[in-house]
Amino acid sequence: MWKGETLRKLFSSPVWAGCLSETRRSKPGTLIIKDEKYWLPILGLFQGNRLEEFAQLTRGDVRCEEGIWYFDINDEGQKQVKNEQSKRRVPIHPVIRQLGFLSYVDDVAPEASSRLFPKLRRGGADDKLGFTFTKWWTRYRRTLGSTRRGSTTTRSVGELRRNSQRRTCPWMCATNYSGTRAHPWMSASIACRTQSF
Repeated sequence: MWKGETLRKLFSSPVWAGCLSETRRSKPGTLIIKDEKYWLPILGLFQGNRLEEFAQLTRGDVRCEEGIWYFDINDEGQKQVKNEQSKRRVPIHPVIRQLGFLSYVDDVAPEASSRLFPKLRRGGADDKLGFTFTKWWTRYRRTLGSTRRGSTTTRSVGELRRNSQRRTCPWMCATNYSGTRAHPWMSASIACRTQSF
């Protein structure tokens, strides 16, 4: 399980606090680029879906009914799901909305069929969209020195997913991060306690 200090270190790092440039994401700077490198770990933390479910999302999969925004996880077109039970509607966490995810969707995906993370390219034996992101994520975590104790293997986005709602969100809500520049969503973490899905 990801501990609080590990999460603080991760989300205080340049991708979320400000990097030098698009090609130098691990170097501190003033540029915050809201692309797949920014959003996928946050979605993994707050939403708990599988990486590939996020990677293959299109604008048409972000929907609103009766004022509730949600991800429609489906296997339409080239999309895949693990099994039939994986097809579902997942409400979008209030903190994700507060961070501007819906504006990001408007900006990057003009058509219903437009992918939310268009820079992702298929790769690996399974031809997954999350393949190249996973490789980048491993390198990025190594630059932060965040590896498993006694191992050189870095923790995956999947561990953020498994660590999400049930464990991490209650911890974040109980911890006061007010005034921390690297955690713009922490000041709004009361949403975890007061807003329903």
